[in-house]
Amino acid sequence: MTETRPVVTAGSRSPVREVLALPSFRRYWVSQLAIALVNGTLRFALVWLVLDLTDWTPAVGLVGLALGIPAMLVSLPAGALSDRIDRIRLIVAGTLATAVTLGGLAALVGTDLATVWIVTGAAVVLGTTLALVTPALQAVVPALVPPERLMTGVGLQGMSMNIAMLTGSVLGGAAIAVAGTAGALGMLCVIAGAAALGMSGVRLPARVERTASRRVVADVADGLRFALRREPLRSMLAVGFVASGAWGVVQLVLPDVMRSTLGQGAFTTSLVFGALGVGMLTTTLAIANRDAIARRGRLLAIPFSGFIGSTLVVMGISRSYVLTLLAMTWWGVTGGIVMTLQRTILQESTPDDYMGRVMGCNALAMTGSYPFAAAAAAAATAAVGGPGALVVVGVVVTLAAALVVWRPAVQQID
Repeated sequence: MTETRPVVTAGSRSPVREVLALPSFRRYWVSQLAIALVNGTLRFALVWLVLDLTDWTPAVGLVGLALGIPAMLVSLPAGALSDRIDRIRLIVAGTLATAVTLGGLAALVGTDLATVWIVTGAAVVLGTTLALVTPALQAVVPALVPPERLMTGVGLQGMSMNIAMLTGSVLGGAAIAVAGTAGALGMLCVIAGAAALGMSGVRLPARVERTASRRVVADVADGLRFALRREPLRSMLAVGFVASGAWGVVQLVLPDVMRSTLGQGAFTTSLVFGALGVGMLTTTLAIANRDAIARRGRLLAIPFSGFIGSTLVVMGISRSYVLTLLAMTWWGVTGGIVMTLQRTILQESTPDDYMGRVMGCNALAMTGSYPFAAAAAAAATAAVGGPGALVVVGVVVTLAAALVVWRPAVQQID
């Protein structure tokens, strides 16, 4: 699965077209878009399934923990593994395992054999397989694009990952409305299988795979030291943790707020999540299509500290479907700026020998924040209800974001 280092054709009309003209990147982009679509739709479908199976309020948080805890345990070893072996084969194997698990769960739901505990068990397996491939998915981008187009490659990869995760909710809501939850899960099984097939055709430049000269634990410890002792890596990991924690709370709390407070169904609720994807698409494409951006630290800090948390507060106090829809669109606009710059800064600051492990740290910071988000969502909802939980979390996120980004280590990034 190797090829020569990619080059771009001079005279192309835009950085995005230059990068998408690279055959292996284009195949990778479509395949990881499908993987992200499965991930985004899956979270919505599982939450809605649990709401159908039981009135026990903590059950949603339980499934959230089941999806997130594997990321805390698997992301770092997966990153170390992707620095040792063929990253494409690792992605293909993990995606096939996801497809098999989704097919089995769809069969159980379709035959009315699914229970909350079965769904929780499936969530553990799916959380594990998704966590296994995430570091490798991010780590291959610098090998697929030339160095001068890294921001474009990261922007396109982030666009497909985040937009598919978010607009996947629309697909999930529509599939549930048309074919039921079993049909939606069966659809995800097919998409995951197609993604594995597509990814198997991606070719990377020749790379020396490291032998297992030491244990994975030692590799993980070395990667953690590298990431946590260096700026701006440390700050960018903190940005990922806070932003993803906020998103996790929204995924868990907002569906019930839309259902109970605003009286919305699965499809109209999914449209709100889709609006977030529209906002992210707008800013991610704009950034990806630029040759360079000056003062990136300041550009990241303003939307991250000014809008990520405050928009949650607006969603918490909203009693209007239209206002919530607009708030989610704006959240996507600001989130697209933050996450594209966060990933670009991380990857351009990391050598290839550490790329998998640093991306494993990033996956841990982001996906691993889900259990914390689930715990916070459960506690806040029990204390002040769903709308109040969004307000409380919004205030906390605003304070945490300001502490992370208004420091010299971030402000000095050009």
